[in-house]
Amino acid sequence: MIYRSEVKDLDQLFINDRLSIESWQKYVEHVLPGLSRFILEDSSGYDFEKDIYPLVNRVCKKQERIGRLEIIFYEVLKDVDEIIRNKFERNLKCEIVLYLGLCNGAGWVFEHSGKTFVLLGLEKIFELHLDDPVKMRELIYHELGHVYQSQYGTLNRKLDNRADELLWQLYTEGIAVYFQESITNDFSFYHQKSDACREGLQSMLPQLKRDFKKDLQQMNDRFSQRYFGDWVSYNGYADAGYYLGLKFVEYLSQKKPFNDILDLEIEEIKTEYDVFCEI
Repeated sequence: MIYRSEVKDLDQLFINDRLSIESWQKYVEHVLPGLSRFILEDSSGYDFEKDIYPLVNRVCKKQERIGRLEIIFYEVLKDVDEIIRNKFERNLKCEIVLYLGLCNGAGWVFEHSGKTFVLLGLEKIFELHLDDPVKMRELIYHELGHVYQSQYGTLNRKLDNRADELLWQLYTEGIAVYFQESITNDFSFYHQKSDACREGLQSMLPQLKRDFKKDLQQMNDRFSQRYFGDWVSYNGYADAGYYLGLKFVEYLSQKKPFNDILDLEIEEIKTEYDVFCEI
């Protein structure tokens, strides 16, 4: 694995404490040629003035915090290759980049020019307060779980409808959380979540299973679903979809070794989820 930080001199991208989109585009093209178009397309569904600029503009005043995050970034990654080899007896080929995005996500696995990148968005890491060693490790390991599925199974499938896409998302996010917690040898669902959160989700798991299945037919886009993303909650709980995905993958891993459930077809996932809802 290769990893690099691209967060030096970010203050030069701002004019009067406001991001210059032209300067940012030049910066991102230096980070990865061709990337700016994909980032802008991914962000196009949001209101830049309301949803994006306020978060990004705060970054220019946080130089000390950026410096601390860089130290954590390199510290977390210094032995990650060995850790993954020891656990799974496999290597990952990817490049991990800490950069300034446009709120595209704290972590984003991105395929470009035949290579796999993990893009870590500085602005979202700060917004979600993930810039401490434990939370950064969890974030990076989670994204590497997606990379693992991409390289040893199937991460992306072209599906016919939104319901199948959301069920596939449940499956892939569950794989990533399972991978993350396997690496840390801690299956308590995210260190940063409180005991009350874990216990609450656990107690409502039967209802959560049924509600997700019912909602599959009416969640038309990312703004109508309540399971994935830092902007949504399920009955007052964040990350419910990630928890449900983890439990689903734990169920699958009781039937097959983890490495054998990385490449399931959507029809098998549908069948297994129906069974999972009944137990």
